[in-house]
Amino acid sequence: MKIPVGDFFEHIVNFLKDNLQGLFDVISTAVKAVIVFLENIFLLEPHVLYPSVIVALLFGLLVAVAFCRRVRLPLAIAAGVVACLVVGGIESYRLSELRAMLTPEKSAAIQADLQAVVTALDKAAPETTDPATTALNKFGVQVERGSKLARQTRVAGISLRDVDADEYQEILVSLKTLRAEADEAGLDQSQTEDLDDAIDYYESFSLIKDVEPVVGMLKRVTAPEARVDVLNTRTYARIAEKLQIVQAVSTDVNVQQASEQALASFTRLDPERLAWMGKALILALLALFAFVIAGTGMFAMAVIGFLLVMSMSMWDLTMLTLAMVLAATGFALVIGVPLGILAARSKLAEKIIRPVLDFMQTLPAFVYLIPAVIFFNLGVVPGAFATLIFAMPPAVRFTTLGIRQVPEEVVEAAHAFGANDWQMLVKAQLPIAMPTILAGLNQTIMLALSMVVIVGMIGAGGLGEAVLSGITQMQIGYGFESGISIVILAIYLDRLTQALGSQKKH
Repeated sequence: MKIPVGDFFEHIVNFLKDNLQGLFDVISTAVKAVIVFLENIFLLEPHVLYPSVIVALLFGLLVAVAFCRRVRLPLAIAAGVVACLVVGGIESYRLSELRAMLTPEKSAAIQADLQAVVTALDKAAPETTDPATTALNKFGVQVERGSKLARQTRVAGISLRDVDADEYQEILVSLKTLRAEADEAGLDQSQTEDLDDAIDYYESFSLIKDVEPVVGMLKRVTAPEARVDVLNTRTYARIAEKLQIVQAVSTDVNVQQASEQALASFTRLDPERLAWMGKALILALLALFAFVIAGTGMFAMAVIGFLLVMSMSMWDLTMLTLAMVLAATGFALVIGVPLGILAARSKLAEKIIRPVLDFMQTLPAFVYLIPAVIFFNLGVVPGAFATLIFAMPPAVRFTTLGIRQVPEEVVEAAHAFGANDWQMLVKAQLPIAMPTILAGLNQTIMLALSMVVIVGMIGAGGLGEAVLSGITQMQIGYGFESGISIVILAIYLDRLTQALGSQKKH
């Protein structure tokens, strides 16, 4: 006889979803708001002001705390105020540059510079496909006769016969396809040099058609508009890269001068302009936080580790992951600590809570994704919800343990001085139990990080999704870089929470 446990669970979930959807929407909104709040701070988003204000205030506070240990309090406060003003000034400059307006007059000037490059390229453009054919012939000499690559080279040469000289994209497709085949065949750079030169040569002329949609976007600027909103990052990067190729490849003086002028004016439209400055400020803030909490060794580790993350182009994903982990941990503590206090003070509550915690800690991690997806669909909110449920048990258990380890003498002394239950909890039990509670915080954060990759399966984003992408697309290097970034973040958070716990013990 089969017991329909799964059907029973499904009925319960559907009942909750149908009757408590409003509550789940409220929870989803609250969780999403906290995550977005943290993401805006860690990414220093320029479209809102509060991240810059909070970062400046945090710098001032951390500098004041760091100086307070070495100088008198007034000097420490003064140092904190100076740090806050300096960071505030840097952010004011960054935001003013990012929010600078593009007027129709400036837009027209950029259009004129781009059109000048197009005109110069048109005059210098080849009238036949001979440059590509010549490059293929030189490349064919480097290839072993009768090989697959030799046949592909002949096919590429034949395909160029039906192509007009100004069909640069079609020519590039043939050259790049052959270049990819050369990589698979294991040819070194010296053997593909002529092919690479031809690709760069035609990339420079492909700018002629690529500029057309950009000029169209600039023509639509009929009123002042934020410069960073005119072009998206991909379009800007493509045009800027081709302008640089034009400068490097062209031997025509007029083309070089026109491209240099166009690149100088076009860089004003960079959507990522001064993005490095925001990353540097957050890196400095994280490192300063590590210094204040854990000392110089942790400061050095934070700087080196996060610089490595930045050099691997994993910074944004790491910050998104950090925001989700901290949000999930925060909600886990908000729920877990009161439950731990309740379990420590009531044996009945402990008898109810303990089996639930045992069930939560033995349930496979993937199972948490089922109710999360059902109640909150896909995205970062169900990812944070699943992480919250998975990581909460240590917060409850360690809080209960810490309060129960408070010496009886302390409790009796507090009662003797007339302390009520609230005063007993806040002024006696929680301060003494704080090292144990912080140990629970450490375990909660580590469990939250262990869920990062799993919740990437439901679209939570961040490093977990990057790891899964590396696995599914067989991008070994990309997946490894994502994993290294998770390790660096885990070490950073682990050492900080351990240092906090050790400080409370002393």
